[in-house]
Amino acid sequence: MNLILVVFLCFSTASAIIVSSTQPVPFCNPKAPPPCIDKKFGFCINDYDYPMDDIQTTIEESESVKKFINKTITNRRRAIKKKETGGCQTTNLLIKPLRLRNIDRDWLVIVQDTNDIFQREEIAICSHPNVPCRTHNISRSAYCHQKFSTRKLLAFDPCNPDRGVYVESFKLQSACDCRL
Repeated sequence: MNLILVVFLCFSTASAIIVSSTQPVPFCNPKAPPPCIDKKFGFCINDYDYPMDDIQTTIEESESVKKFINKTITNRRRAIKKKETGGCQTTNLLIKPLRLRNIDRDWLVIVQDTNDIFQREEIAICSHPNVPCRTHNISRSAYCHQKFSTRKLLAFDPCNPDRGVYVESFKLQSACDCRL
C-alpha cells in the first residue's frame, strides 16, 4: 500500500508541473504601435508606461552604455525654428523620443534620463506635407515631401528584455524638400 501511495504522489507532482508550465505567457507584439504615439511626430514623446525600472536594471550590466555614453547630447533645450527652403515650410525641433520604430519597423523604447544618458535629436518636420511647393520656378505638380535620415540611439526592447540595452538604427524626420 505504501508503494501505491508513493507512485500517486509522484504522479501528482508531475501533473502539477505540467499544469504550471502551460500557463499563458503575456503576448508582446513589437510591430504593434504603442498607445502613446503623438500624431504630429509619429512616435512617442510622452509615455506613461515608460519602463524606467527595467532600463535602469539592464543599464548596469551593459557594455553598449559604456561605448555610447560619449555620444549623448546634453539635456539642453532649443527653441522651435520655422524656415522655408525650396518652397516648403519646415519646423525644426529638438525632441526627446521615448518610443520609436527602428529600421525593421519594430517599436522600441529609447533610453532616456538615466545614468546621465540624455538622447535628444534635432528633427525637421514638413509643416505642410503633400501641399504644392510655393516657388515660382517649379511646376504645380511639385509637392512638399518629408525626408528622413538614419540615427543611432540606445534602445531597450520591451518584448525581449533579456537583450538589455543596445544601439539601434532609427529613421527620423530630417528635412522637407520639393519633389516632382
